[in-house]
Amino acid sequence: MKHLYIIGNGFDIHHRIPSRYQDFKKWLLENDEDTHNSIVEIFDADEPTWWKEFESRLGEPFPIQQYAENISFENQPDYGSDDYRDRDLYAAEYEVERKLGGLIDSLKSDFQQWASELPLGNGDLSIKMETNDAFFLTFNYSLTLERLYRIPQNRILHIHGDALNKETIVVGHGCDYSAFRDNLNNDIPEPPDDLQSAEYSRWLDEIVPFYSDDYPTSQAKDAAAYAMMAMWKNVHGIIEKNKAFFHSLSGVEFIHVYGFSFADVDIPYLLEVIKNVDLPNVEMEISYYSDDDKKRIQHFLDGIPTLKSYRLVNLMDLLRIKQPSLFN
Repeated sequence: MKHLYIIGNGFDIHHRIPSRYQDFKKWLLENDEDTHNSIVEIFDADEPTWWKEFESRLGEPFPIQQYAENISFENQPDYGSDDYRDRDLYAAEYEVERKLGGLIDSLKSDFQQWASELPLGNGDLSIKMETNDAFFLTFNYSLTLERLYRIPQNRILHIHGDALNKETIVVGHGCDYSAFRDNLNNDIPEPPDDLQSAEYSRWLDEIVPFYSDDYPTSQAKDAAAYAMMAMWKNVHGIIEKNKAFFHSLSGVEFIHVYGFSFADVDIPYLLEVIKNVDLPNVEMEISYYSDDDKKRIQHFLDGIPTLKSYRLVNLMDLLRIKQPSLFN
């Protein structure tokens, strides 16, 4: 292949497809209000930018830490009661598994359903693309390339799955279990600067119990971290799974990046592409929508100085059929 197209959600948005995370929120309110309300309750998703940053916000530990600690507080065993049983130690863990685990299952199922119902998009906004000697790496779940552009499926890689194969859809944060679980622990404050060794030991003995979890709370946090792994975007695992594709890029001469957000969790894919092409002989074309887009793009490009050349474009300037102006 000579041309590699890297397609992000901005490409679908350009075609007037309601594929933003805010659109998913609207879908939830209309189709599964209970799940929406539980997300708001547990993740503090009423904050104005939460849905705009949906994937990264799922990886933020503080709401989940607070949730697990609250569940543990509500389900603390009464060790002195005649009714105490060993199973009471696990009441908080079971409650987290039931409520948070159930919510994540519903959220993932709803997301897949929403993605499958996305409309085709506006064909009048189709852009000119090389279809000979080209391959398409898309981050979108929609079938815009297949249906609107008639690109054969064997020339498209849906790196995060597609709407026709719901079980393949990958969405979520970029934090693995170990890192996520560590982030649920309480941070021990910094000791005073003037402590001698013996004083530091005494200070540590006194302070640690206040920041250490009891067994039920620790188990509740284990269960919460495990539940959140259903929304883990295992980028390095996905790259490894598709290593044959990345290794096939050595002949690429033109890289077209359309509608890509340059979100941190997806940057490793671009770096893997860069690693496998003959960079000094590659020209790159990247679409932007706003000045903020330009800043993110430039930050990325600053890290690949051996690129032959690049240009920034607006997708509206690449329309297959130019729209007439009302003022002509």
